[in-house]
Amino acid sequence: MRDHDTAEDVLASYEAHPADHIEPEAPEMTDYREASLKMLTILERAMDHILYYEGNKEVASWQVAFAMGLDCCEGKEITSVANNIGVERATISKGATEFCRANDLPPSRYMKSEEATKSYREAREAQLTTSKK
Repeated sequence: MRDHDTAEDVLASYEAHPADHIEPEAPEMTDYREASLKMLTILERAMDHILYYEGNKEVASWQVAFAMGLDCCEGKEITSVANNIGVERATISKGATEFCRANDLPPSRYMKSEEATKSYREAREAQLTTSKK
């Protein structure tokens, strides 16, 4: 997905983790702290995806937005967004799916569920097989 390794960044040599200041360790808040750390990681990866995307940064931004189910996607369809920025629907959809998969996220409310995607794929493969005969 990206060639940039944040561990090699000059900021990575800094010993304390930002979460230590945002969410100090407290025994009664272990689950909350874990969720906070995961969210910080996902935000870091979202920025990396956008900053180091080889191509249109607007495409990368929409891929992340749809993957994370951000409010900026409300009332928009991937197809119309793709048409407005001059790319195929699949460019945004595949990037969003890849971002979800890489970050162990379920498809957002703006994306097709894995079951729907599988069903569509199977129907499309059957259609292609039938048309070749």
